[in-house]
Amino acid sequence: MQLVVPPDPVVTSTGHDVILPCHLSPQTSAVNMEIRWFKEGEFANPLYLYLGGKVTEGKGYEGRVSVFTQELESGNISLLLNNVMASERGSYKCQASYLDWIQELPVVLQVKQQGSVPRISMRKHHKVFIQLSCSSENWYPEPDMLWTDSSGKEITSAETERPKQKEGGVLYSITSHMRIGNDQLEGVTCVVMSQYQGTKMESKLQMTEEFYMSSLPDRVYISAFMIPVFLGLLCITASVLSLFHQRRVVRENLKPLGKNRY
Repeated sequence: MQLVVPPDPVVTSTGHDVILPCHLSPQTSAVNMEIRWFKEGEFANPLYLYLGGKVTEGKGYEGRVSVFTQELESGNISLLLNNVMASERGSYKCQASYLDWIQELPVVLQVKQQGSVPRISMRKHHKVFIQLSCSSENWYPEPDMLWTDSSGKEITSAETERPKQKEGGVLYSITSHMRIGNDQLEGVTCVVMSQYQGTKMESKLQMTEEFYMSSLPDRVYISAFMIPVFLGLLCITASVLSLFHQRRVVRENLKPLGKNRY
């Protein structure tokens, strides 16, 4: 009698239910056996323990782990894990024992998660180029990121940062930067993908020459400078004209007084 488990890793996505296969061969009843599922290195903290017909579920796995009790008679001791989390990836041990017989075998669980749609933002705008950033979050395992031009050709001058995990977290975020000149206004595309998952997501950016020119920082600066200067000159001109007008009125009023003296 021996345990049989799959030679390849079991692959699932976050939020899904998964079965970790394990059964006895030849077909033997496991009803009176001790069945223990635990993460490798955590024998004392099993996520599922079946002993003497009594079930104990591990901390954090309550209500999410079970075996197919109706199939124990035929030797099926596979574990059903519901609502899988990315942190639950790793190697699990399927152990069965009865009297002086005991055996355990590993079952590897790989968990994947597709992250967010990449977001493109403008970081800097110089006279001859615009610096763009693209970012995407919540991937597992590590994703890749690249930029392509309007013809689909990769832009090799882009600088992609190494994927990062938040402190104590499991999921990855990734960011890439590139410069676009006025000769690339027809469009660029930011692509984030996971070769392991076989998934790809992208966002495209197109700009008109009018937008490129109107948003130049020196033009913004000139506009910001010229408007208050123009308003200041307008106020000074108005004050001078008002002063001339007042003097003219005074002179007009003084003329009759001068005639009356003679």
